Amino acid sequence: MWNTVVHRCGHVRRFLLLASLFCGCVAVDLCQAQLSVVLKDAQSGDLLDVKVVAEYGSDKLEFLLKQQGTYASTGVLKASGNNLRFELLPNISYATRKIELHGSVAQRKKNYQFYLGKKLQTYTFGYLERYRAALAQGDIDRSIAALEVAYVESGLGKCKTQFDVKLKFNFARSLANACQILGYNSCEVARSLYVELKEEISEIPRIFRAEGISKESLEQTIRDMDATKVNRQYTVFRNRFEQGDYENAAGLGEGMLEQFDGNVVAFSAARLTKDRLREDVGTAYARASSLTDKGGTKVIDTALAKKALEHFRDISRESEVLSRNISDLKQRM
Repeated sequence: MWNTVVHRCGHVRRFLLLASLFCGCVAVDLCQAQLSVVLKDAQSGDLLDVKVVAEYGSDKLEFLLKQQGTYASTGVLKASGNNLRFELLPNISYATRKIELHGSVAQRKKNYQFYLGKKLQTYTFGYLERYRAALAQGDIDRSIAALEVAYVESGLGKCKTQFDVKLKFNFARSLANACQILGYNSCEVARSLYVELKEEISEIPRIFRAEGISKESLEQTIRDMDATKVNRQYTVFRNRFEQGDYENAAGLGEGMLEQFDGNVVAFSAARLTKDRLREDVGTAYARASSLTDKGGTKVIDTALAKKALEHFRDISRESEVLSRNISDLKQRM
């Protein structure tokens, strides 16, 4: 679950797909790297010896113990844009954890530190306050591990007491922060918890006020989660495009266009307009339509070129670059 009403999702960086429309594929870094994982007890900070496995697309990575609490993968990770999934399998005193990181994080980060929460007989207000404070200090993964085990072990459903509200809210905040800051794939779980809290606040408003939680702050965080989802989708589109996978990129972009009218607020928060998406999808189809046959002669896939034209023609604003690219496509067809 995710951590904060305070942090706003970052705006996606724009890249000018329409520039040099028919140039070659963007170079992709295919470097390979070994992963390193350090595991610690969320309460004591002590290093732990725990079985670690990871999945990256269809590839599975095993890890070997290098020294206490520190593991290295037996294989290497090749950049591909897939999400990276870790599974931490401790002894029965600790809770198992599954952690999924967005592909954009997996491509650039090779060293990880995770925490594991120890199962306790009881969980107190002091316990919750400790990890609320840790979260406020930026110790996000530690807070998730500690609050998740308390949330699961307590079997918390609908909030009825101040303890319930404090636990669910801070667990949701930790997940939200992990999504927005660390790149964990936890936005959906965080969002669902915030929706539950928004429904529960009308039934026990006094308790929520005592925790300093307002309906407006919950609604804002839900909007943040929606915008983060859009940002992540656009990042996947951008990665596919930069890898030269133009037709699949175009399909992803069309999927976003289908979502646009039903989720305008999230797209606006992500600073993505319908025209921007149409330009990007049209450009991806235009790149995909430019082929080279076995003899080295450049040819055009007419069906894909027509799709590019359809998206370009749907753009509401005109520009010289757009007009020139439409003209180039027509000439090549």
